[in-house]
Amino acid sequence: MRFIESALRRAGTGVDWLIVHRAICLDICHDLDVDRASVWTGLRRGGDLTMVAGFDRRLCQFDSGAVLRSAEHPVYVAELIARDFIVVDDAGTDPRVASLRSRYLVPEGVTALLDHCVEDGSGGCLILCCEQTTGGDRRWRPRDRDYLAATTGLLKARI
Repeated sequence: MRFIESALRRAGTGVDWLIVHRAICLDICHDLDVDRASVWTGLRRGGDLTMVAGFDRRLCQFDSGAVLRSAEHPVYVAELIARDFIVVDDAGTDPRVASLRSRYLVPEGVTALLDHCVEDGSGGCLILCCEQTTGGDRRWRPRDRDYLAATTGLLKARI
């Protein structure tokens, strides 16, 4: 978590959340050895999700602004709201992400994903997403979930 800690330490009292969110993406890719990581915001009770920062280490490129419409992905969004974690070891067969396959998972080559959703205290939520795109299925470990929980713990301490 060296990028996150550095970004928060340098921020002092005036946090630039874009820098922090990008640092989260870099750390997730490095520390968990995943191909893509992103940070999304939304409402805990549902609604559309918006990517505030994403990083693809294959391309060494940041992005943002993508929107995931809850009406188009009701099963995935309901699962995300109901649980702290969505663990998908095989994105090709998991029914919770079926609506994401044709327009997102397959074109992007995503084979496995791990998402962590946490409330921000104001009715909103922050979602950390990990995506594996190489080497077939991935078996997410308890320590992967612990890492994401520790990351959101650092953020909650600053909010």
